[in-house]
Amino acid sequence: MPRPKKYVVELTGEQRAYLLDLIGNEEAKAHMLTRARILLLSAEGKTDPWIADGLKVNPQTVRNIRKWFARREMGAWEEDHNAARATVAWRFTMAGARLKLHRLYPQ
Repeated sequence: MPRPKKYVVELTGEQRAYLLDLIGNEEAKAHMLTRARILLLSAEGKTDPWIADGLKVNPQTVRNIRKWFARREMGAWEEDHNAARATVAWRFTMAGARLKLHRLYPQ
């Protein structure tokens, strides 16, 4: 039984459509087509050896592309998350802070 993948590829409809369009583009570079195929097959749940054998690439290449995609997606999520929570809601006033920290800041 294969062990669970550390970097799982989950594509949105928009991402899937982009990759399918890329595969249909006659002017796309070969390495971009290979990456697109790897991502599409990984999203379908195919195993790394199965993908590597079918596309005639090294299984490590498949793992590297899944890892790259997962980290890129996590980075984009973090950017969105951080942008949404960029404000700070202070729960004390300056007077309250001085009262509470009076030992640290003598007059």
